[in-house]
Amino acid sequence: MAEIKAFKQSPLPAPTRSDLVSRAYGDIHRLMTAARQAKAEGLVEMQDVLAQCDATLARRDELKRELEALARPSTRAEIATILAALLENYPMNKHRASAATTRIMAERIGAAQPSVGALEVGINKIIDNPDIEFFPVTGVVLQAIAEASRSLGMTGEYLDKVLPRLREELQVAIKTQMANEAAYARRRQLPDGQ
Repeated sequence: MAEIKAFKQSPLPAPTRSDLVSRAYGDIHRLMTAARQAKAEGLVEMQDVLAQCDATLARRDELKRELEALARPSTRAEIATILAALLENYPMNKHRASAATTRIMAERIGAAQPSVGALEVGINKIIDNPDIEFFPVTGVVLQAIAEASRSLGMTGEYLDKVLPRLREELQVAIKTQMANEAAYARRRQLPDGQ
């Protein structure tokens, strides 16, 4: 109970670097879907998605710096700390996960040499996953870390290539839509037969 009381009286924790980058990855995926839908819906929707693209692109340099910081190799201490957090997250299994189990998991993670970002994002995805009720096996942890590594790598590419291209496509679609609407308005003003 003391931990809950201390949490209640303290400010909410700030998002970590890995949280910010993971959110950016999710935001970019949502923007890609929203852009496709907006092109079918109309001008206002496309302008809204374009504004969201611009907001994300305005943070591109900051996000790229965060990605660089997260790309460094994780240390033994960081692996141990994140595994301790993982173990604490499954209190029913804490006593069942033997020292050998956690040692093997730590060794396998160390052998995979994940970046600190992939380690944090992968373990946080496991912790946040409501479908994982029991302490995960090493393979599940390694898979989550590998997926996190791929998503972090793709985030940089999305920021550098995909999002600017999406922005350009939206600008063209908006100009085309505006030209079509202007032509339609002009035709409506002409007398019949012209």
